[in-house]
Order: sequence, then structure tokens, then C-alpha cells
Amino acid sequence: METWGKYKQTYVYCGMLKRWIASNLMLGREHGQAFPQGELPQVPIQDSGTDSFYFYLRNSSGTALVSRLALRKNGFCEYWFGLYMPDLTPLVIEGTAALLPGIYLGVEGLSFVPQPSGSWQINVDFPAQKLHASLLFSPITPIFDFASLRDKNQIAKALASMSWNSHSFKALKSMKTEHIEQAGRWKGELAWAGIQYALEGVGARDHSRGERNWHQWDSHSWFTGFNDRGQGFNLSLIHFKGLPTLRAGYISRPNQEAVCLVNGPDSPIASTSGSFDLKGLHDAHADRIDFKTLGLFPFTMDSVYRIEEGYGWFDWKGDRYFGILERGFKLNK
Repeated sequence: METWGKYKQTYVYCGMLKRWIASNLMLGREHGQAFPQGELPQVPIQDSGTDSFYFYLRNSSGTALVSRLALRKNGFCEYWFGLYMPDLTPLVIEGTAALLPGIYLGVEGLSFVPQPSGSWQINVDFPAQKLHASLLFSPITPIFDFASLRDKNQIAKALASMSWNSHSFKALKSMKTEHIEQAGRWKGELAWAGIQYALEGVGARDHSRGERNWHQWDSHSWFTGFNDRGQGFNLSLIHFKGLPTLRAGYISRPNQEAVCLVNGPDSPIASTSGSFDLKGLHDAHADRIDFKTLGLFPFTMDSVYRIEEGYGWFDWKGDRYFGILERGFKLNK
């Protein structure tokens, strides 16, 4: 019995130690700016590194637009563009191209240029698709830094419960990123197949920098929706190979800083419609959010992982929010 008692005590101690390490060493930065030198694009030096800029637009008329530029090693840039407008066939463009010199961030056909006001100019020029656009994204919230918007207890508990070995540490490395988000309003002009459109809507942008080893990703979901007052939410659920599901996200209220989630689903959401519960820090109870995916833009990452940029709506506290319902999964599992 004495031996068992010592074993049990050691087991409990090791569990506490693993949780402390997970909380204090493996979750990365909690203070300071995500990008101390500003959001200047940086070409990664590692093979699986990326510096990714992303924007989405949604409006009540049904228009959905997503765009992404992500720097990879040697100055090449991944690019995404997806566009849906009611009664028209969705357009999806993706590829890899050389970074154009002389502008902030861009490839042939797509560029993102920050403005002194804090807004971003999105320029689109794809002659083969008869598509041209000039859009302005103007922030309506502060920048939300995911370093301070994680359910630290959930992540620490999940990491402490796993087996720690060389494989799991390699998987952990693939999740070490800086990530910020910001909601905003969109406005601009778009010409498609000879027809001119005036676009307005709400949406968000994000900027991520760090490892993106898609071989280590099993599945994920990233749901986000905002209204034109800056109220909204984000729910991020990621299942890395060899790790438990990790959760992050926030609830944003008008004219307030975001608060991190402290309750939510335990695994990535694969269904195209349904509901989930979210609870923010200091909230008395969880809120039910209903969702429905209306369509999607498919993109492939390094030939091993598929991301589906779903667009649709969320019903939350009696109001409707239009947003993005992103899901991802490994190909040929």
C-alpha cells in the first residue's frame, strides 16, 4: 500500500507538472504585440513557414468574397480568391505566384495595401475571368490578439492529457503561430463579365505568422460572424495529428474589447448546419448559436489538406449575423 501511495503521489505530481509546462511554456506569448514591428510582410525561412493575410466580405443580399495572400519560402506567395453573387456561378481562383516588387503585398491579379487610416485597399484584376475590383476594408473593432483570447485552462488540460514524445512535440511545433483578427466594413466597386456592381458589407480580416505544416493537421473549423456594429464572435477548433482538439476564440461586443471563450464545442464542427453553445469570460451562462452554410469555396493546401470556405449565417440572441464557416480536413485519410 505504501508503494501504491508513492506511485499515486508521483502520478498526480507528474500530471500537475505537465499541466504547468503546458500552461506556461507551450502556449507561447501572452503579452506584448503579436507583430512588434508592425504587420510588414515577412518571407519565412523555414519550409513550412507562412505569413498569411486574409479578408472576407459578406452582406445581407447574399454576396460572399474571400481573399488571401500568404508568403512562403523563397518569396513565393499562395493566393486565394472566391466570389459568390446571387444568381451567378461561384468563382474560385487559387495558385502560387512570385511576389510583385514595389507594393506592400501582391501577386499578379491580387494585392493588399494598408492605408494610413488603418483601412486596407484590396485590388483585384483577373482579365481571364473578366473580373476587376477595388474594395476598401475599414476596421470597426480593435485588433484581437489570439495570444490573450485562448481558453488557457482547456488547452493546458488537453495538452497535459496527451502522451508526450517526439511525435507530439513535432505536432506542437506546427501550432506555434501569431494570429490576430479584426472586424470591419467593406465598400467599393466590382466589375464582372462587363457588369458593374457597388459592394457594401461587413466582414473581418486576419493575419497569421508561423508554422503551417499541413501534414500535421487532421481537421479544423473556424466560424466567425459580425454585424455592422462590431458585435460578433469567433470559434476556432483545431485537431492536430497526435494532439487533442484545441479551442480558441472570442466574443466581441460593440465598442468593447473582445473576451475569450471559456466554453464551447470539444471537436471541429463538420456539419453544414446545426447549433452550438458559446460562453465568454465573465458571462453568466452560455448562448446558443444556430448556423447554416449556404455555399463554399474549396482550396487545397500543399496537396494534402482541403479547406472549405463556407459562407452562410448565424442566428444569435434573436439577430442574424452573416459570416464565414470554414472547415478543413486531411485528404486521402
